[in-house]
Amino acid sequence: AQLENEIWYDLGNSSWQAIKITKDEVKLVGLDKDSPVFRRSQSLQEQIKPKKGSNLSLDLLVNLLHISKQDQLVFKINLICLFLQAYSMPMIVFDGSAGSIKTTATATVKRIIDPTGKSSQDNVSGMQEKPNDLVIQLYNRYLASFDNVSYIDSKISDVICRAITGSNNERRKLYTDNDEAIHSFRSKIVLNGIIPTLDYPDLQTRLISYDRETIDESNLITEKKFQERLNQILPNILGLIFKTLAKALQKYPELKDKIKPKTRMADFEIWGEIISRCLGNAPNKFLQEYHVKVNQQNISNQENYPIIQTIQILMKDKKFHEDSALNFFSDVSKIAEEKLMINLKDRFVKFPKHYNQITKHLKVVKPLLKNSGFDIINYHWTKQDPTFDKNTSIISISKIEPQKILTEDLDIQPSLFSLPSLTEKQAQKSKKNGESSERSPNSDSKPSLYPVNSSHKKQAGENSESSESNLLKFYCHTCDAGEFEENESTQLNGNIVEFHRKQGHDVRIWEKKENG
Repeated sequence: AQLENEIWYDLGNSSWQAIKITKDEVKLVGLDKDSPVFRRSQSLQEQIKPKKGSNLSLDLLVNLLHISKQDQLVFKINLICLFLQAYSMPMIVFDGSAGSIKTTATATVKRIIDPTGKSSQDNVSGMQEKPNDLVIQLYNRYLASFDNVSYIDSKISDVICRAITGSNNERRKLYTDNDEAIHSFRSKIVLNGIIPTLDYPDLQTRLISYDRETIDESNLITEKKFQERLNQILPNILGLIFKTLAKALQKYPELKDKIKPKTRMADFEIWGEIISRCLGNAPNKFLQEYHVKVNQQNISNQENYPIIQTIQILMKDKKFHEDSALNFFSDVSKIAEEKLMINLKDRFVKFPKHYNQITKHLKVVKPLLKNSGFDIINYHWTKQDPTFDKNTSIISISKIEPQKILTEDLDIQPSLFSLPSLTEKQAQKSKKNGESSERSPNSDSKPSLYPVNSSHKKQAGENSESSESNLLKFYCHTCDAGEFEENESTQLNGNIVEFHRKQGHDVRIWEKKENG
């Protein structure tokens, strides 16, 4: 349960204990008349109690699940965001060939968030084929985990979309004529399949598909061994997640209006960026990697829906295009056949076969076109203008200017991105030259900079030669950024160092002496 400034997590045990997360603390409490009312389904399994965990816990998890390196950050954030009950979060999808531990990965996500057992088989189920049955299945689970999904039709796709966003479902009560049973639900979902047929754009914009590294014979382990490793790190994973959520609750009021979403999963972008920073990542790193995933999905969609590619070609040198549906259909068909070499008569090609199907087809792909930078409007010509016949169906296309994420929106220094980073080779060279590296005595709780001797600053400001010989340098190990200099003449770099310090990053300091 997520209230305004609190997150409650029912451990599902017989003692009726829960984890209460606020911006100030993570606390084990007993459920009573003043706490949220939890509904426990028959499938609910008792959750293990969390322990204090480091960032290494999530690293061990993604390695255990063989999540590809380029997807690891987004996956970690997606996993943590699934604990945010009050917000819509993307569905996690694991696809791939047989033997790519799709079922194990799906069951692991379920066990971390909403366990229904201790084995992989206990934590996955088949997806109901009838919409009303699927609603009941989703209603009775906080997180639904579906195994071996090979096809999703339009009705099931609609139910899943409504579940992710949050919806009500009404149906007649059994054996009654007039009474209704109303189910209100917002679900978190994870599923897998060899290649799930997710042809519906509304659903595609609500999911993230995660790649996994190839598993060869040397990487294979038994189910028993996998569960042993998971059991070892699970308490620490939960502890790290709850601690990170507490930090996120603290930063959310300050940052929520400074992060500008670019996709329909706006809450995921905002919370994801905040959680990413709480894990010690550089500002904007999560957004950059998430948008790469979105762009990859858009490229895949362009292959599935050739009309997106035809519109890109049509609008190559234009910002605006308007024409009748008949003329538009003729133009895009010609581009598809002559420039893209697509056989439009092939029944497996997803392209309108007649001009009166074009408007319906555009409505289906409109979310994908928007992600590709195009806004589509369809209307009927009612003007007293001879350009088109009255009541003609008109299609209007506009290019959407890309939304820029400004550095001031992210509350960071503009020059941060242009500074050179310190490589491992440079760090080794510094050690060889006798440079000392120290950590703050408070580094276990919150890294901070040592105070700089005022007399040293004065000397550095008065004498440029002295400034060169007695220069404080800083390096952020959390962001892998630096090196930054600190003296009276480098106020900008000093501001950057202060920014990293305020974020609680691992900032280290050394002083370069004249003799090297």
